[in-house]
Amino acid sequence: MKKNNSKNYAKTLFQLSVESQETDKICGSLKMLEPLYDKEITDFFSNPFVDENTKFNLIKDTFPAMPEIMYDFFSLLIKKNEMKILPEIMKKYSKLVLDFKNIVEAKVISVEKIEKSSLSEIRKILGKFTGKNIVFEESIDKSLLGGIKIETDNLVIDGTIKGKFESIGREFLK
Repeated sequence: MKKNNSKNYAKTLFQLSVESQETDKICGSLKMLEPLYDKEITDFFSNPFVDENTKFNLIKDTFPAMPEIMYDFFSLLIKKNEMKILPEIMKKYSKLVLDFKNIVEAKVISVEKIEKSSLSEIRKILGKFTGKNIVFEESIDKSLLGGIKIETDNLVIDGTIKGKFESIGREFLK
C-alpha cells in the first residue's frame, strides 16, 4: 500500500508559503479549491488515461487567480498522482498556519447560544491554559440538556448534563 504523504506535502507547502509571505493567500486558495475534493473530481485526477497537461490546465483555467506556488504545487501533485490526498493536505496545512499564528480553534457546543461575555471569559481561561489565542466555532446541540462542551484538537472539556449522566453511568458499570 502506498504511503500517505499529506503531512510532508503540507509541511513543504507551508515552508514555501512562509518564505514567500503568502500563508493567508494559500490558505484562501486551498479553501477555494474545496470543489476539487469531490470523489468524482479526485477520480478524474487519478485517471491514468487523462494526461497530466489536461489535468493541470483544468486547474489553471478554473482557478486563474492563485499564487504561483499553488500551480507548482498542483503540478507536483498531478505528476505524483496525489490529488486524492488534497483534503488531508489542506487540513494539515491549515493546522500548521494556525500553530504559526499561535491560534487554537475550539468548538463550543451548547444547548443555546452563549452570551458574548461568557465566551470572552471562556476564551481567557482557555488562552491561559493553552498559551494561545482562541478562535471559537459555536454549535447548538439540544440533546445536551444543559451546560457546555469545549473541544480542541487535543482537549475535550465536557461540562454538559448529558456528559455528567454518561460519566455516572460508566461508573455504575465498573
